[in-house]
Amino acid sequence: MRFLWFGKKKATSVSQSELPNDESFSVNNFVIVQSPLGPQTKTDLERAQIASYLLSLSKMATTPADRALQEYLQEFGANTVELSHYSYNEAQGHSAKVVTTNQTLLLGTPAVIARVTTPFHSTINEAIAAGAQKVLAIDGIAYAAFSINGQVN
Repeated sequence: MRFLWFGKKKATSVSQSELPNDESFSVNNFVIVQSPLGPQTKTDLERAQIASYLLSLSKMATTPADRALQEYLQEFGANTVELSHYSYNEAQGHSAKVVTTNQTLLLGTPAVIARVTTPFHSTINEAIAAGAQKVLAIDGIAYAAFSINGQVN
């Protein structure tokens, strides 16, 4: 036969090592190329416009790493723009269309983006060589590269 204990339960203590760790994220190797195909090709975009597109695309996701990217881009003065047709695939990355300009945005790993864009500008290739893990392409042209690194505090 079992007896129930109706007295006060002993409080359990939690050691510091058992507490959840805080993780912080930082954006590294961030580059924007305003004229990736050269100035005579009419593919120039303003730095703020590229940052705004990236900000809007990152706002569709809600991970702590995406929030770190959003904070970083807001320091550039980026504003959100309205997107449609957003989709995310773990293997392919993020995609969406800018409502006002009908431009297609793609955000993914360099290998994935390289398959669907023109050859990368040398600045983007250098960022990738330095550790950039994500590339933003607009209408099939890569304009930005960056990485987001996490650190446990």
